[in-house]
Amino acid sequence: MATQKTLLVVDDEEHVRGLFVACLEGQGYAVLQAANGAQALQAAKDHPGIDVVVCDLMMPGLNGIQVREQMKEIGKQLPFLYISGSNEATLKDMLAQQKQDQVTFLQKPVRMDVLRDTVVSLLTGMPVIATTGLRTGQRFTYATLQEPVRNKYSEQEVDGVEKVLRDCGKEFYDRFPHLRDEEDFDHADTDVTRTGAEFASEAMRTIVTFSKLPLKRLVLEVHRAQLGKHEAIIKQYIAEHGAKAVVDALGDAYRFVQDVVCPLTRNMDGVWAERLSNGINPAKFEMAMDDAVMYVGKTPQ
Repeated sequence: MATQKTLLVVDDEEHVRGLFVACLEGQGYAVLQAANGAQALQAAKDHPGIDVVVCDLMMPGLNGIQVREQMKEIGKQLPFLYISGSNEATLKDMLAQQKQDQVTFLQKPVRMDVLRDTVVSLLTGMPVIATTGLRTGQRFTYATLQEPVRNKYSEQEVDGVEKVLRDCGKEFYDRFPHLRDEEDFDHADTDVTRTGAEFASEAMRTIVTFSKLPLKRLVLEVHRAQLGKHEAIIKQYIAEHGAKAVVDALGDAYRFVQDVVCPLTRNMDGVWAERLSNGINPAKFEMAMDDAVMYVGKTPQ
């Protein structure tokens, strides 16, 4: 199994902290939380495996910058995602005074899809098209892909993926026109959740069908399975195709979703973007790939 990443969320506003925690736990992370800087420092001491800190910048007592500096003093060199409702000019001055000009920052109110993508960026080192580093994000285009990614996928392939996602989004909003201009929805609305999941699954099926991914049926079955529920599928395909083919196919699917599909979802609108982010999860392929490697390691050769 893939090693579960651990995040620390620090915010003095309980409802904001709870929203961030729920969002990130929904992505499979282990999430610790702290209501102030002192609690954050204690959490860092108690939990040596923290991978990223999501921290409110302006808090009573220790502010976010002070939390980061004091963590450094105790040997905790952790990636920080600063979040604040303060205006950008104030933040630039504040960060410059502290000689922290290379930062990752999101301004409140924060869209949950942007929060998820920015955390992934900090964990993987991959760029995120969002409001980070105190620079306004840009629209995703083929040209914004890093050169190694452009070398793997053609412009026609990327354009084809975007068309599928937009066509499914149009169908989604034809079904729920009242959500067209909304950023969020009532999560108790099971019809929206179910339909969004169905449309995201259909989008993924179409994308995989015209893509160059190997073992397409394996990729689709892993995508449809619940997160972490891949054992039976993997055993069957390893028996039929061999371990290397299965691991390679899952790795290709993970990189394809991470490199192409996820950046494109940031171009989608409102609720549909959220449904896509929830419905097409690269972590499924990463975990399934790790499961396959572990299964082969336990199997007598």
